[in-house]
Amino acid sequence: VSEEAFRLWRSMLVSLDLSAGYIQGQQLFFRNNVAWWRAQAGSLGAVLRQTMEYVAKNYDVIDEGIRNGAILPPTEYLFAQKGFGALPTRLPVLGSAFTRTNRAFEWFTFVGQVELYRAAQGNVEELVSLSSSIRKIMGTESYAILGVSRRQRVVESWIGFAPRFYRALYGTVGQAFTPGPGGDSARKALGAMIAGATAITVGAHYASTGKLPNFTEVEKETWGKFKVGDSYASAYGPFHSFFRTLARAGVYSSQGDPGRAAQEVGRFFKSKGSLAVRGAETFAELAVTGESRTFEGER
Repeated sequence: VSEEAFRLWRSMLVSLDLSAGYIQGQQLFFRNNVAWWRAQAGSLGAVLRQTMEYVAKNYDVIDEGIRNGAILPPTEYLFAQKGFGALPTRLPVLGSAFTRTNRAFEWFTFVGQVELYRAAQGNVEELVSLSSSIRKIMGTESYAILGVSRRQRVVESWIGFAPRFYRALYGTVGQAFTPGPGGDSARKALGAMIAGATAITVGAHYASTGKLPNFTEVEKETWGKFKVGDSYASAYGPFHSFFRTLARAGVYSSQGDPGRAAQEVGRFFKSKGSLAVRGAETFAELAVTGESRTFEGER
């Protein structure tokens, strides 16, 4: 029940908007832009109606990709078909909106995986390695392939907000240091994302302010962001907090303050905690000190 409750909450957070294109699909955008646009088309089409035309046209590729473990549904964020996890889809008026936008999220991830797999088709040995990279790029790592037990899945759902997604997302970084086709794919995806996001950041910020963005003052909230009106935005998507943590930890370590560097890493992991963990921590801070701190360390 607890695992289903956390899944329900995650599903509601990714519904009623179309943000998957630059959260789940950020690496795809820079790695294979054509595939990204096809995934977006599939996502927008799914808002209007459930269609199997894409599956029928690409059945052979989809079937092979599923058998090689490259194409998996993002079940961590999808409403259940029945029971407690399906309640939002049964609400009057809002139920249809929840269903359609959640379906759009599912189809974006699905089409993105299919198009990445189609572009990578080669010999079987290479595809097995590449399939791991495809799952990570699209944030759909498999518990079954990894051999994660049900008990561990339940524990992870209590501790982490979206353990499968983050395991896949940051797993790309680890895979980039491995040999073989999968490692090559991960390096290309990360390299394209870093280069593309940095180019967008520099160009957008310079167009807005006539100055280069802040990449040196790691303690400022503006690090790695570009100005949009009166606020700042990041082109690094879900990787922004990860890169900023590395930058801060590196600076603090070079200043001879490893304790502060470790504290920064701790904040990063806490920011990925589940609602239960974050709620308990906030309650404990308020009870003991009368105040609570953000992930930035602000009161």
